[in-house]
Amino acid sequence: MSQPVFTDLNKIEMEAEKKSGFHWGYAILIFFIVYVSYLVFIVIKSKTYDHSLVMDNYYQHDLAYQKHYDKIVNRNLLEDDLEISQDALGQKLVLNFGDSTSINKLRIDFYRASDASMDFSKSYAHIDESIQISTVDMIEGKWTIKVSWSDDINQYFKAEELIINKS
Repeated sequence: MSQPVFTDLNKIEMEAEKKSGFHWGYAILIFFIVYVSYLVFIVIKSKTYDHSLVMDNYYQHDLAYQKHYDKIVNRNLLEDDLEISQDALGQKLVLNFGDSTSINKLRIDFYRASDASMDFSKSYAHIDESIQISTVDMIEGKWTIKVSWSDDINQYFKAEELIINKS
């Protein structure tokens, strides 16, 4: 008599599966629908993101790298390296060139990696030992300061990351 009880349970389970109508094929179909929907979402999301290069003339900049490297080597040969610091109040940026010869040409590029619209540069014709630059208009956060300068003989370059903190 125990045999008919198990048979009855198997019949009941089979009838329940027939009534629900859910098969493994439906699970695969649902998976593919969700997967394709996710891919469409990613494509739409990536179309709204700005993928432009940070520099407009990136490839020309890359070709001029040997000149840039020579400037870095020249800077490393200096007795007094350029010191970039911020004053105690956070209102000024101080560039101290030390006892090096007078500087004929100076260009300072302020680069903000998070927003290219905040990038700016300043140029000066003649500097003796140091220069102070106001940071009042700069927002707080991480900046890359790129300094290019030349004296009567050589050209130099230094890049340094600095956290502007006004408090």
